[in-house]
Amino acid sequence: MKKFLMTESEKSRILGMHYNAMGKSLVKEEAGDPGTINAVPREQDLVDGGMSYIGIDYYDEDGNRKQYYYHCTPSVYSKKEDWNVPGNRAGDFTDGDNNLVTLQLKGDYKTQLKNACQNIYTFYNNYKKTFCANPKNKTKDAYEFLCPKETPQPQVAAATTKVTAPNPVSDANVADAQKRAAEAKAKIEQANIDLKKLMDTPRFLRTTDSDGYTITDKTTLDAQVKELARVLANGANPTDRIDKQDLLRSMNNVIKAFPEYGETLKSYIYQLQ
Repeated sequence: MKKFLMTESEKSRILGMHYNAMGKSLVKEEAGDPGTINAVPREQDLVDGGMSYIGIDYYDEDGNRKQYYYHCTPSVYSKKEDWNVPGNRAGDFTDGDNNLVTLQLKGDYKTQLKNACQNIYTFYNNYKKTFCANPKNKTKDAYEFLCPKETPQPQVAAATTKVTAPNPVSDANVADAQKRAAEAKAKIEQANIDLKKLMDTPRFLRTTDSDGYTITDKTTLDAQVKELARVLANGANPTDRIDKQDLLRSMNNVIKAFPEYGETLKSYIYQLQ
């Protein structure tokens, strides 16, 4: 779907063209640092209307500015057949024709994206609360998408049910259960530390070389996928929204470039979503 909405910086560029046409001086547009972005929040009225993406200025390897879009959340008004369509998923980057793009990002882009998406996140969460609280919406397709699965309530025993006292639990059993719980918690905490270290590795899950061509030597990628599977199996799960979106996008890109990794990664993609 063609997008016609522009960031404020893009509006300024077009206004500059008009000034130039009228013979007025125009300051030369400065190039940016390669790999960096400028993300601008959407106006609140657009967000209230359901807009779920922002525009970003991205500076390529030559420092030239290019216009792309970042999808903060899925659209709450999307149809069921569009729920997993590229361009309607949180974390997708697209061009003006809604084609997925892969950007080599640098700098503090996570903070920029998070701040620019904040009012969209707020609208999305508030919409879900209102929508899911209305019982009439349970018959709508969007309920399956927006609302968490209901937790089954424990069945109340009938009045005639004979209740027997539980077997007494020894102090040793309690201590053993507490020890296992502490060990499980420590295992997950260590897995999250290992995951963060892995994601900070240069060229983490990159499927292309420095010139943009698909890699032929997958030795490094093999090792990264193996280590990623290990930490995810141990319970690692990014708590930061942008980190999780980056990880999911990278995993999907790996499977797209090298389908043989699908058997290893697909179950973990489902686990993280």
